[in-house]
Amino acid sequence: MKLTAKTEIIKEFIGIADGINVEELRVHVEEDKIWYLTVDTANVALALVEIPKDAFTEFDVIPSTFCLDMDKFKVIFGFGGKEISIIRDTVESNSIVVESGGYRSVQTLLHDGTVKKDPNMPGFELPGKVEMVGKDLASIITNISKISDKIRFVVADGKFTVKSEAEGQDNTEKVMHGDELLHIGGDGNSMFSADYLIGMSRNFSGDIGISIGVDHPIILEFGVSGGRGTGKYLLAPRIEGGE
Repeated sequence: MKLTAKTEIIKEFIGIADGINVEELRVHVEEDKIWYLTVDTANVALALVEIPKDAFTEFDVIPSTFCLDMDKFKVIFGFGGKEISIIRDTVESNSIVVESGGYRSVQTLLHDGTVKKDPNMPGFELPGKVEMVGKDLASIITNISKISDKIRFVVADGKFTVKSEAEGQDNTEKVMHGDELLHIGGDGNSMFSADYLIGMSRNFSGDIGISIGVDHPIILEFGVSGGRGTGKYLLAPRIEGGE
């Protein structure tokens, strides 16, 4: 196996899992793409990412999986290379070679049986729908999180509201109307952990689709690799009176 792509593509691919603090990552290699579906250690957030073959400058693969130690692998992003190559001699090899910026790093893979199993991505349909610019949502999350560690998303009456859930009278909210959004429809009202949303928001690129219900998980969908691939987060809600 040899995968070669621009550094920013590999960094984005890994960064989406890093956004929910995943420490060990199982990567699936297929004939036309690489992908993963992973969950954080607390089983609160899921991340699903797919990058197609055409995002790579070299894509010589046999369908397989390999498991990464995230902290070890992320070291390569400091090598300063414009591209990263990931090489595995055979699908049975217990190591990979990573090349970038003149560096050559041999990294032992994690044993598949010791890495958390891939979760199931729930298939429910959420009624509240919003589409907007990803960087705008990231900025709103950053600002609201300075007030509270809980953030509520509300879709109602053609408006999208993001607001803090803080003790006492402290409150900050951002209200967006239809003409400020790419799309809005349906209804939803759910509260989420600001810490998780901040980590996820670092990876929002291009336009983002938001799906919510009432005290249901939120689904955030966005493009990766310049729109050639897809990224998706699912985050469980925080219910009043609970964690």
